[in-house]
Amino acid sequence: MAVSPEEQLPPKPAAAPEPVPPPVPAAKPTVERGRRLPRTRISTAWVSIVSALVLLILLVVFIAQNAHPVDVSFLMLHGRFPLAVALLAAVAGGALIAVIGGTLRMVQLRRAVPRRKAAPAPVGAAPAPVRPPEPGPAPGPAPEPAKERPQE
Repeated sequence: MAVSPEEQLPPKPAAAPEPVPPPVPAAKPTVERGRRLPRTRISTAWVSIVSALVLLILLVVFIAQNAHPVDVSFLMLHGRFPLAVALLAAVAGGALIAVIGGTLRMVQLRRAVPRRKAAPAPVGAAPAPVRPPEPGPAPGPAPEPAKERPQE
């Protein structure tokens, strides 16, 4: 029996499937060292809620530890209140005074600043030309007139 030269060669291995590249992960925002990510409304809300919860827990602990009654006198008013209630009322009164004072100052400053009546320039428009100052006397105190010396 004669063997053909093709039969003498070892069998070719089956073609291996091409390797599948690993999936590329979604691009994450990269931040250079020292730079911060911009704030979002969600992150601001999250920080606010966590801060409020921490303050609430501290307030509950404060009230629980200062529940014994104390005598409180203010002007002609006298009463007996839990210490925590008296201290919280004093803090709330101080905060109210600070808010009223700050509000009055803001109103005062807003009235002092003149309002611009001109409409804003459209985007991309050239800025308005700057006028040179009017000629006139130099700013500052007026020079004193020369005094005559009495002759001797």
